[in-house]
Amino acid sequence: MVGVLIGFAIIVAVIAVGYLVGRLDLLGEHAQHVLSRLAFFVLSPALLFTVLSEADVSHLFSSLLPISAIAAVANIAVFLVVSLLIWRRPLPDATIGALASGYVNANNIGLPVSVYVLGDASSSAPVILLQLIVLAPIVMRRERWHEAHFRLQLIASILIFAVLFNHQSESPSYVIAMLGIAVWFATSERAAWRVALVVFAMLLVNGGSSGILSRDLYQRFYLAYLLKTVPLIPIWIVVQLELHGLLRNRRDDSELGEADAGDVTGREAVTHRR
Repeated sequence: MVGVLIGFAIIVAVIAVGYLVGRLDLLGEHAQHVLSRLAFFVLSPALLFTVLSEADVSHLFSSLLPISAIAAVANIAVFLVVSLLIWRRPLPDATIGALASGYVNANNIGLPVSVYVLGDASSSAPVILLQLIVLAPIVMRRERWHEAHFRLQLIASILIFAVLFNHQSESPSYVIAMLGIAVWFATSERAAWRVALVVFAMLLVNGGSSGILSRDLYQRFYLAYLLKTVPLIPIWIVVQLELHGLLRNRRDDSELGEADAGDVTGREAVTHRR
């Protein structure tokens, strides 16, 4: 109990020092803007990277992850029902409110509390990963909810994520990841580098159990270094880039173009009837 109180006391002391520095204007009129952006875009990501790189994978994917997911989804669902059906709020307003209901400040507040109160900075990491990997793509790309391609990509991302970041994944569970890769590939534009990634994944994931490698190589390298997870990493990164719109998939553009063309045709038909 004393350790918990000391942890909160340290956090309060740091906040108090920052408040005094701001009130006394010790760092100038632009200090708040500069320091807030420095902390948000530079220092916090660096701290999170350090925490994840040193954390035990079993802590990152403990029972806290599904509990956090259930709590977040339940809060979001309740708010959406109340906001849309009772308050009759528009969807953009309801989306922001749902985020406020389901998101927690697991980074700016969660990391200090984990370090000084719980004694383990990785305690907040599962919640941060859930919010960044699962919830953020859904919310930030709201304009694409109606697209089947986007929904399939999100499913592919979750399927690969469930195996790639699970330290207890065994050979049979890699069928889940391969299903996610198949969904991603089937819904993406054909390109040589995408074909190469899929072939690379099929060779490494299935090659170890096919008897191609000798038993000694299989034990000393394939299992010891978890080589079957290697091809999942670049594919999952590509899926994330496409979900967030940082990597363009021409199939997305063609679908949007067809949808826009359909809207134009519909408007022209209405105008002609009039």
